[in-house]
Amino acid sequence: MYNMVSLFIVAVLLLTYANVEGSDVTGGFPVNSNNCIYPCYSTQDEIQCEEFCEKLNGRLGYCRRDACYCEHLPESVKQITNSKTFDCSNGPWDLSTV
Repeated sequence: MYNMVSLFIVAVLLLTYANVEGSDVTGGFPVNSNNCIYPCYSTQDEIQCEEFCEKLNGRLGYCRRDACYCEHLPESVKQITNSKTFDCSNGPWDLSTV
């Protein structure tokens, strides 16, 4: 019984540490000049999102809430950090509109 309790406590501590470590990752949804997000639904979109984020000097890109999300984007990149504020969706993935 003591071993089970000890294991549970260690697991909770590890999960808490992992959650705290992940909470300071900055990122956002890149937008074009019209504040439109880039849609992201499928595996192909996710690959495109990852490449797009790298071009924007972010480290990781993936689909989140049906939009392209980039982690570690520079502050100079226009982005939305609150996913509740999507106004429109951009069709083509075009860096010239960022």
